[in-house]
Amino acid sequence: MRKIYFFMLCFVLASCGKVVSEESVKQVDLGVSVAKLKEVLGMPNEIKKLSSGDEEYIYLERISGNNEIIEVKRYIFLIRKGYVFDKQVRFEKAPVPYEILKRNAFDLQTSFK
Repeated sequence: MRKIYFFMLCFVLASCGKVVSEESVKQVDLGVSVAKLKEVLGMPNEIKKLSSGDEEYIYLERISGNNEIIEVKRYIFLIRKGYVFDKQVRFEKAPVPYEILKRNAFDLQTSFK
């Protein structure tokens, strides 16, 4: 019985990917190979082929609060000939869950007449 739990635990741990964070992204310098990039950050969430022949490796970091995703950081690595030649970070705020919170204070004051 213990062997079954042991193998289940090993399976769960093996299925967990690497956690991408600002700290782990800082470990990837320009000029490193794609193999080293994947060693540090794991497989990207998305790979885009660009018309120039270059690729974008996109990694996501989801920042949560109150059991909801409040922000997403996209770490984008531009790959040329198998090496990282540029990296960028883009921030995206999660959509506001309630329509009323999207309205500004003036709209709220004037709409309840």
